[in-house]
Amino acid sequence: ERMQGQFDGIGIEFLILRDSLMVVKTVEGGPSELAGIKGGDRIVTVDGADISGKELDSEKAMKLLKGKKGTEVKLQVVRPGEKEKLEFKLD
Repeated sequence: ERMQGQFDGIGIEFLILRDSLMVVKTVEGGPSELAGIKGGDRIVTVDGADISGKELDSEKAMKLLKGKKGTEVKLQVVRPGEKEKLEFKLD
């Protein structure tokens, strides 16, 4: 997929920690960095769908976070030190 250039991700390195997706770091110049996502953020929804829980694994996360280049995706993020969820729109 990557070699053919048909699909892109949101530009993060992540790990699954306690049933949630935690951003380890953003890719420099990628959509997530440009939108303001930071290492330590936990992505809790993708396009309104809850992604945390015991069924979350790396394969499911990658499917949710990859799409055709230029496709818009809306994320809700929990950030340490913030009381409210943060919302981001990436394309």
